[in-house]
Parts: sequence; C-alpha cells; structure tokens
Amino acid sequence: RYMVIAGLFAGSLLVFLSLASVFRSRADDRVLRRMKGAGEAVLEGGPGILLERDHAPSGVAQAFLPTKTEERNKVRRELEFAGFTGPNAVLVYYGVRIGFGLVLPALLAALVLFREFLPLPVSFKAGLGQLNTTQLLLGFAVFILLGFYGPAAWLSARTRDRRDRVQKAFPNALDLLQVSVEAGHGFDAALSRVADEMVLSSPEVS
Repeated sequence: RYMVIAGLFAGSLLVFLSLASVFRSRADDRVLRRMKGAGEAVLEGGPGILLERDHAPSGVAQAFLPTKTEERNKVRRELEFAGFTGPNAVLVYYGVRIGFGLVLPALLAALVLFREFLPLPVSFKAGLGQLNTTQLLLGFAVFILLGFYGPAAWLSARTRDRRDRVQKAFPNALDLLQVSVEAGHGFDAALSRVADEMVLSSPEVS
C-alpha cells in the first residue's frame, strides 16, 4: 500500500509537470512565430529604470523559470508592484511555487501512510484509510494545483491591496510636497521631507 500511494503521488506530479511543459512549449512556439523576422527590438514590459537588466536563467533555475524574457519581465513587474524588488525575486517566487506544489501533496501522502503514528482524531484516521486510488489521485492533483497556483493568487491579491494603499496615500504625499516647496524647500529636500513624514502612515509611498 505504501508503494502504491508513493507511486500515485509521483505519477500525478509527473502528469502535472508534463501537461505544464506541453502548454508552455506551445505558448513559446506561438511567441517565436510572432517574433520571427522582427529582429532585435525593445521588449514590451521590460524592467523599470531602477531594476537591473534581466538575465537568462542558468543551471538548475532553467528547469522552472520562464525561458522567455517577456514572461520573466511580466512576473518581475507584478512582484515589484507587490513590493518585492530584490534581484532574486523571480527566482524565489518560482521556488516557493514549486516548493508548495511538492510539499502539499507530500503532506497528504505522509498523512495517509503514517496516520497510525500521528496524533489525529480516530474518525479522521479512518477516513484516510478508506481512500481509494481515484480519491488519492484527485487529492494529489488538487494539492499540487493549490500549491503551485496558490502563491500566484496571493501575489495578485497583495498587488491589488498595495496599489489601493498607494492610491489612497498619494494625494496626501502631493499635498505635503506642495506645502514643503511653498515653504522654501528645494524639490529634492521636499521629497526627502515627505518621505520622512510618511514612514509610519504609508511606508509604500515613503
């Protein structure tokens, strides 16, 4: 039974990775066809002036990072909007997604395999023991999807929340900037003053 559960977990994971690879390769082919003959052009949605130039992934990172610069720039832009501007933000983001996609189904497999040794309610143990092959496959698939796409949903929600906070605080920043300039401060000094004043009320704008 242990080998069957482990095989189901590995099989469902391989199926998910295979499907993702197929759809990703098809998308890459469409992009290549559109860009064929276009020559070297500025990539739409590239990094901002404060971000370092994007570099193609190398080594182990090639296995799970997008190969297209446009895709990586899109993720970098969304991470920047969410407040993550580190040089390895994209790598960490995809690492988290892959990690959760592996950990959650592995957790389900561990619960099923070692339920008798865990301090779980008796009814819960009994329910785990009654899972059939189809239910296990469905459970692994759901946990893989939750682990892989859950961080993406969280990032989108964080981006929206941060954008709302910036939009609400920005008028106050403009008012403070105007007052500082009218009080005789230079523009650089006024910006610095406004940043200091808004550290607590709006760290994003600060």
